[in-house]
Amino acid sequence: IQSWLDVAIEEGAAGDQLPTAKALMKRFYTGQKSVQAAIAPYIENGILVSRRGLGTIIAPANRDDGTSPLRDSTQGDVLVLRRTSENAITPHLIRSLEQHLQDENFMMLQVGYANEDQALEVLSSLGRFKSCLLQSHFHKLSIDFLAALYDRVQHIVVDGAYVSGVDVDSISTDWRRAMLDAFRLLRAAGHERIALLTSAHSAQTLATVKREFRQCSQLWSQADNCPIILLDALPGDYRRDDIVVALEAFRTTPSCLEFSALVTWGVVEGVQLDMALRSLGIAVPGNLSVVMLGSSDSPAGHLLKFDVIGGRDQARLACCLQVLREHMSGVNTSTKNYYMNVETVRYGSVANL
Repeated sequence: IQSWLDVAIEEGAAGDQLPTAKALMKRFYTGQKSVQAAIAPYIENGILVSRRGLGTIIAPANRDDGTSPLRDSTQGDVLVLRRTSENAITPHLIRSLEQHLQDENFMMLQVGYANEDQALEVLSSLGRFKSCLLQSHFHKLSIDFLAALYDRVQHIVVDGAYVSGVDVDSISTDWRRAMLDAFRLLRAAGHERIALLTSAHSAQTLATVKREFRQCSQLWSQADNCPIILLDALPGDYRRDDIVVALEAFRTTPSCLEFSALVTWGVVEGVQLDMALRSLGIAVPGNLSVVMLGSSDSPAGHLLKFDVIGGRDQARLACCLQVLREHMSGVNTSTKNYYMNVETVRYGSVANL
C-alpha cells in the first residue's frame, strides 16, 4: 500500500484527493486497520492531510525546517487551481504552461481540488500569489469562492469559460460561432437531418451551444429532424459505451441512424467516438457525416479522421502565458474576456448528399 502511495504522491499535485479507505481496501484486498496503518505515517509527517468531509489529500510540500513553502510573506508567481476530472487536455496544457514559466524563471504551484471547500482548505496553508489560473471544468464558481481566492491572489484568470460581471480575466473559444460554422458546413453538403451529441450538464458554455444548434435547426432545417442527444457526463469524460447507448436509440437500420450528420461537442478523445461508431456498424462518412467541435490542433481529439471546428490549444496556451506575464509584470492590471479564433480543418468525414 505504501509503495502505491509513494507513486500517487510523486505523480500528484497538492490538493489531489486520494481514494477512500474503502476503495484502498478493495484494491489491496485488505482490511481497514491495514489501510489506516499504511496511511498514518504520511499524515504524521505532513505529506498527506485528512479532514472530515474532504477525505485524504496531498499536502503542499514542506521545507527542511518543516514550514509550508509559501507560508511566509514571500509571494509566488502563478497558482494553478484545477478542478479534478478525467479530461486529458487539462494536464497537457498545465505541463506545457509549467515548462514555459520555468524557462522564464517564474515559480508555479499546481493545486488540484474536488470542491471549493477543499481548495480553500489547501489555500489556507499558502501565501499570496501574483496570478491564479483557475480551471473549473464546467462547475459553477461561487462568488464566495472567488472572494476568498482574492485574499490569496492579485489577479484571477479563468481558463475554458466565459465569465462576466466579476473582476477576472477569462479565456475561452467562441463555441457559438463554431456551432454555426458546423451547421453551415453540413447544410452546404446537403444534410437536413442533423443531430447534436453533447453533455446534459447545465454550464453556460454548454447551454450556449445547445441554443445555437436549436436556432440553426429552426432557421435552416426542420427542428423535428435535428435532435439533441444528451450524455450524463461532463465534456471530456464521455466513454464509448455512453455514446453507443445514446446513438442506439436512433438506429433505423443495422448501419444507419435517423439522421445523416452528427455534430459532437465535448468529445476529447476521438477514439471513444470512433470505437462507438464502429461497434454500431456505422461507417463514416458513408453512413454518417461527422463534425467535431473541439481543439483543431489536437490529433488525439479528431484522430486526423473527423472534420473539426474550434480553437487551437497552442493559441490557448499562448494567450494564458501572455495574460499571466502581463499581470505578473504589472504591465496590465485590467481584466477582459479573450476569445480564441475558430477555424475549420477538414479530414473527409463529411459526405455530400
